[in-house]
Amino acid sequence: MQLTRVDGIARGLALEAIASYKIHLSPRKGFACAHRILHQDESCSDYIYRMFSSENFLAAVAQSGERFRACANAHQALKGTSKSSFGCIVLPCCLPL
Repeated sequence: MQLTRVDGIARGLALEAIASYKIHLSPRKGFACAHRILHQDESCSDYIYRMFSSENFLAAVAQSGERFRACANAHQALKGTSKSSFGCIVLPCCLPL
């Protein structure tokens, strides 16, 4: 029971952090999510928010890592194809994971 409570608190904090990022930082950061641009899909922040909303904390963290790796691959695929800047503010897509 205690583990469930800790999981809920951790997920809640993660959701609040992502929501704050989307409101305060994302509009000002000056680049877009490479995964969203390449795949015409939801941004990493939208995807990760959805994962923390529907999965347990550890599963959401694991899926976040997978998504950041996919975004890094998307960044590499898009590199040099546009003058626009794209990446992830939390983990820059050019960093290997």
